[in-house]
Amino acid sequence: MAQTLFTVFLSMMLKQATEDIDDKDAIYIRYHLDGSLFNLRRLQAHTKTLEQMIHNLLFVDDDALVSHTRAMQCLTSYLAEAAQHFGSEISLRKTEVLHQPAPQQKYHPPHIIIGETKLKRVAPWRKRYPTPGDERSVHSSAR
Repeated sequence: MAQTLFTVFLSMMLKQATEDIDDKDAIYIRYHLDGSLFNLRRLQAHTKTLEQMIHNLLFVDDDALVSHTRAMQCLTSYLAEAAQHFGSEISLRKTEVLHQPAPQQKYHPPHIIIGETKLKRVAPWRKRYPTPGDERSVHSSAR
């Protein structure tokens, strides 16, 4: 019961924090409701695909803010304001920032602050496993 109440509380806090964010600062996920999940040809089609705008990814008792622009500082500031408004506090010691550049782009370390505290940066992920769009198959990478 406590987990459910916390999830509802966090969802409402995130809704308030992201209500004034511009749509261009969100990440769009394109999906298809029928057919194979990993059929990338279907996602490239412009018919029968749906797009959903997201600002955050909610986990059990955690949240990840996402943006593909430099609006991450703005999003973080709005979340800190919403947390204060709801009587909650962001654990600055546990909060980390990850900037994952697109392939072939140079890495620029993010500088995100809450109040006067600069948040800890973590290194970008390295691609280790093939994804459905890779040219090589799963069988060739398993050798």
